[in-house]
Amino acid sequence: GGGGVGAKSDGQDLNSKLMNLVSAAPVMLFMKGSKAEPFCGFSKKAVALLNKHGVEYGTFDILQDEEVRQGLKDYSNWKTYPQLYIKGQLVGGLDIMNEMDEDGSLAEQLPQPDDQDADLNSRLKRLVNKAPVMLFMKGNKEQPFCGFSKTAVAMLNEHNIDFDTFDILQDEEVRQGLKEYANWKTYPQLYVNGELKGGLDIMKEMAEDGSLIEAIPERARKGVERVGSSPAPARGQSAPRCGAMALPPAVPACSPELAPCRVLIEGFAERRVF
Repeated sequence: GGGGVGAKSDGQDLNSKLMNLVSAAPVMLFMKGSKAEPFCGFSKKAVALLNKHGVEYGTFDILQDEEVRQGLKDYSNWKTYPQLYIKGQLVGGLDIMNEMDEDGSLAEQLPQPDDQDADLNSRLKRLVNKAPVMLFMKGNKEQPFCGFSKTAVAMLNEHNIDFDTFDILQDEEVRQGLKEYANWKTYPQLYVNGELKGGLDIMKEMAEDGSLIEAIPERARKGVERVGSSPAPARGQSAPRCGAMALPPAVPACSPELAPCRVLIEGFAERRVF
C-alpha cells in the first residue's frame, strides 16, 4: 500500500498493479503460500492439479500482501482463494478448476509447451530491457538476500549507477528460464541495454579495468556526471565519488562510514546547480 495520495489515485495504482500481477506469467495462481509450500488445503490441491498437467505457472502468495489479497477480490469479483488466471483472465477457484479438469476444458485452456517457451522468452526479453541497467539477484537493492547479490548492489552504487532489480526468489519461472535464455547458470546477472554483461566475477573485473562505467549509458549514470560541476577524470583515474563538492582534507574520502555524508553532499550539489 502507500498513503498520501488521493483515493482515486490509490485505486488506479492498485488496479494497475493487479493487472500486471495477473499477467505476470501465462498461468498465474493466487494462493496462500507458494507452490513449494502451500499454506492451506485448497491451495495445495490447486498446485497438485496444475502440476499434474505439467504446466509452468507463476504463483503469488496473498498472505504476503494484504492490499493485493483484498483488492483482487473486487478486481476479479471473486471472493475466495485460490484464484487461477490464464493469460490475464480469471478462470475461477478450486471448484471450477476441478470441474474443468473433469470435462477436459482445463487442458484445452492451459498453454502448450511450445506456446509457453515462446511466451517465456518474450517475457524474459521484456524483463532484461525493463531498465537500461538491470540486475537479476536474490532479494532487492534495499535488502539483498545473499552475499554475492549484496556485493553486486554495493558495486553499482559505488559507481553511481542507476539500476533496477528483479528478485529471482519471487519467480521460479524467471529464475530457471533466464539461465537458458542467457546461457548463464548463476546469479546475480547484470544486463545493460538488454545484453548480458555477466555475473559478479565479471563485474569485478570490469570495475577494476574501468570498463564497467564505460559500458553504462549516460542516462543510467548519476552523481558526478549529472551535476556537471567537475570535469571528467582522465583515463586511468578514478572519479571522485562524493558528488561535486570535495570533502575536507582531514576526512578520508568516501569511507563506508561516510555514506550518509556522501548523500547529503550529492544532494546539496544538485540543489546548487538546479
